[in-house]
Amino acid sequence: MLSTGQTNWVAIDLEPGYYVALCFITDPESGAPHAMLGMIELFEVV
Repeated sequence: MLSTGQTNWVAIDLEPGYYVALCFITDPESGAPHAMLGMIELFEVV
């Protein structure tokens, strides 16, 4: 778990293509998963 303002990097080996990253950590104020609040990122591996 990271504190606010911190960054974490993960190296993974993916085949070329399109992927999506989602965050399912629950927001303490709304109770909604971060993905439902917009923490979703589409990215391409070339």
